[in-house]
Amino acid sequence: MTAEAPETIVQAKRNAARARARVDTDVAALQHRLHPRTIADTAIDSVRDKKDQAVGAARKRPAITAVAGGAVALLVLRKPLKGLYRLVGRRLRKGDDTDDDRAEPRRKENGAAPDSVSPPPDDLIPHAAIPRAATKAKQE
Repeated sequence: MTAEAPETIVQAKRNAARARARVDTDVAALQHRLHPRTIADTAIDSVRDKKDQAVGAARKRPAITAVAGGAVALLVLRKPLKGLYRLVGRRLRKGDDTDDDRAEPRRKENGAAPDSVSPPPDDLIPHAAIPRAATKAKQE
């Protein structure tokens, strides 16, 4: 047994050295994979691959890409477009007030009706709302 004991000790030391070498290799590989530069390079390569796939898909279906791009543009620009729509509407209404004598009077700032509201012209009143006596008087 004494002769075998040194041989098994030597064998155990070899096994421990091999295990230590494997652990050192694994630790070095993990350190390389977890290095910030390696992580950044991997992320950049992944983004480039996805970009190439997206460009390829967009080239295969240009109509769908245009519709999707328009929808995204409207979503992103909805507030500026809303402001532009209101501005144009105000300008158009401001121009209509000077051209039309029957334009609706502007409301007060608090939303209440103006103090003097003129009745609508006769040609705008529905026929059923005019009393029969008034229509007979007009005919005579």
